[in-house]
Amino acid sequence: MLELQIKKRNGDIVNFDKERICYAIGKAIETTDGVPNTDLAKVICDEVAFEVEERFFGGERVPTVEEIQDIVEQKLVESGNFEIAKHYILYRAEHAKRRAEERLAQLEKIDKNLLKVTKRNGRKQIFKKAKLEKTFKIVAKGYPDCKFKDLYEILKLMITDGISTNDLLKNMRKAALDMISIDNVNWQNVAGRLYAVEFYGKACRNRKMKHSDIYTPKSWVKHFNDYIKKEYYYTDFYKYYTKDEILKAGEFIDKDRDFTYIYSTMIAFDRRYLLNPNKVVRELPQEMYLAVALFLATPEPEGKRLEMAKKIYEACSTQKLSLPTPTLLNARTNYHQLSSCFKLNVDDDLRAIYHQFENMAQISKFGGGVGVYFGHVRAKGASIRGVKNSSGGVLPWLRVVNDTACAVNQLGARLGAISPTLDIWHKDIFDFLEMQTESGDIRSKAFDVFPAVTMPDLFMERVAADEDFTLFD
Repeated sequence: MLELQIKKRNGDIVNFDKERICYAIGKAIETTDGVPNTDLAKVICDEVAFEVEERFFGGERVPTVEEIQDIVEQKLVESGNFEIAKHYILYRAEHAKRRAEERLAQLEKIDKNLLKVTKRNGRKQIFKKAKLEKTFKIVAKGYPDCKFKDLYEILKLMITDGISTNDLLKNMRKAALDMISIDNVNWQNVAGRLYAVEFYGKACRNRKMKHSDIYTPKSWVKHFNDYIKKEYYYTDFYKYYTKDEILKAGEFIDKDRDFTYIYSTMIAFDRRYLLNPNKVVRELPQEMYLAVALFLATPEPEGKRLEMAKKIYEACSTQKLSLPTPTLLNARTNYHQLSSCFKLNVDDDLRAIYHQFENMAQISKFGGGVGVYFGHVRAKGASIRGVKNSSGGVLPWLRVVNDTACAVNQLGARLGAISPTLDIWHKDIFDFLEMQTESGDIRSKAFDVFPAVTMPDLFMERVAADEDFTLFD
């Protein structure tokens, strides 16, 4: 299930923790009244959590800590607790002052070469700017307008005493993102390359290999066999390829292509497409493309199969061919749902309706989007088995569709994509068009689907002639 996330001050994305809000409100109440009041803190906290979910859940933008704290202030004021709001504001200001003092101390340590970083083995050593500059020269090659001194001015504001080398590299990537502007878009390429360097470090640790082994044919075969054994990759791969062919396929890999992808591509790989269960990085971008190519080439004749796999790998890894999400997600796995779009018709029958709900869920489970036609379902107030005004119409079913899209997300990558369609002549069309407005009964709303309306030529002819149009059940 998808969880609401927030962006911390250091740029990290974490799950929203309601208890931390309750604690801060509780401290403000205790400071004001002299005694704790957990009931009031819980009421305000619930209102804040509801407001946060209404504004941000399922949206494209992740809220910041500051935005969450602004909502807390707003709810305290709206509830009439002005003294508590005052102490909460002072609480925020005090912590902001403390953070500022800590940052000044950290910057002083950097200037005096006293700041330490924590290596992967847990040992600490003095922070060395020259090491970062060496990494930067590698990732900024070919972009002379991207200067290390410009990036370092932002980066040093993110460095804290004892920071891990992993976080140091991550903050370096975030600093590169902050440098992107209309005048210099090349920073997005630098950020993408830094992302690749992060991938390599994590994969080397998790796969227990040296950096020089990345993308070698032997390391590819070892990874390929490991993923088949774990049933992450298609378990019947060796019915189509010999061991020698899989080894030879490893020679197709071009490591330099990882440095051609911009930041948005790399973050899509990380969050959605790379097959790395539980966020443990093992599969790398070129291995993903090669495994996908080998899978898509399996229908080819035996003598031409590897040749076709190479062509597919070349086209995909150079991004001359863009594969749809379900194909990039599921090709190479044991789940062979490779199509993006499906269409379902819902009949006016209870068993048929729920059967199609299951179909929607199964399609969404493996990354497919669904267009669902509801024109056959009888309208609100229609008769059922001769009893007048018995039907609830289309809208109650669309609520179930909406909740299905949220509950059965696309492999955890995003919410389900379901588009219900209704005819312009259906008697429920007016309720259908009100389905995503912010007024009216909230129980009749469905905000997470993508409604569509079909219009026959006759309707458009009547519109052109300024005539009445007819509604049917």
